Amino acid sequence: AAAAYAAWSAWSWSKSGGVDKVALLGQAYAAGGVLAPLRQAAVNARWYLSDWGGGFLPPSRASGALALAVGAALGLLAARGLLRALRRRGDDPAAWVLLGAAALHALWGWQYERYLLPLLPLMLWALAEGLERAAAPALAVLLVLQLGAQTLPRLGRPSPWRTPELARTYAWLSARPRPALLSSAMFVRDGWWSGLPSAALPDAPDAAAFAAALKSERAAYVLRQDGLDVGMGGDPGSSLRRGLERDDAFLDDARYFRKVHEEPSEHAQIFVPR
Repeated sequence: AAAAYAAWSAWSWSKSGGVDKVALLGQAYAAGGVLAPLRQAAVNARWYLSDWGGGFLPPSRASGALALAVGAALGLLAARGLLRALRRRGDDPAAWVLLGAAALHALWGWQYERYLLPLLPLMLWALAEGLERAAAPALAVLLVLQLGAQTLPRLGRPSPWRTPELARTYAWLSARPRPALLSSAMFVRDGWWSGLPSAALPDAPDAAAFAAALKSERAAYVLRQDGLDVGMGGDPGSSLRRGLERDDAFLDDARYFRKVHEEPSEHAQIFVPR
């Protein structure tokens, strides 16, 4: 793994002069102090345990104290299973892969459900090890709960992922005269769906500098999506989230920006620099 990462890092450095993931890690800990890793680990543990536990509960209860309690119970049993596996075989590859993944995701500043997908087989294996003889009936109960709470209520219903979440906003943008540069926080996604060339939001200390930077880039439109999920939902005080909130506040400054379109159902607004 170290050799593969070193080779990839060398290639990235040769092409861009940096390694994106290292830069992102620095961004996550930009102003956290020496205790930042411990705080991040606590935030991530709470988020991932709640996410795991919520998968066995109805959608209305899939977040909150109950989901955390279920996830914590499953996590403790899985930890017990890992200890049993390592006592039986000190170099158990499955146990060390899961421990390494846990360490990685404890320190990484972003939280996404998709991070758990490749780990679920190992998590369920560790859980079965921890449950010992009760594993088969207990896992059967969990499967029934998951099917009943998460799968059956969704059968026959249209998928919310049939269309982009900002479909109406993108349709409006697609109808604008070309060429028109779009700037947004999720600029790759938004540029793809709107069919417009796109760029990231500039980093600026105030609304005047923010507007000036957008004008220098010839940005015709700025897209703001309220409640944007940037994978840091477990850490409201993160530097990235604070930066997005700052940019959102800049767009509300009527001296420098004018709102030209809004889609309340999508929590999206389009602004143009004055």
